[in-house]
Amino acid sequence: MASRYLGGLSKDERADLEKRLLESQRGTCFICGSPQSRRSCMPTST
Repeated sequence: MASRYLGGLSKDERADLEKRLLESQRGTCFICGSPQSRRSCMPTST
């Protein structure tokens, strides 16, 4: 099930959110602890 919040963001807003999350997590996935790139561990939009 897709998130209503994420589904309501524009492409630019979502890209900004992803960038801020990656920066706040210092490049480490908070779920699995592995190093992450900008696209790993991020849910895809539907």
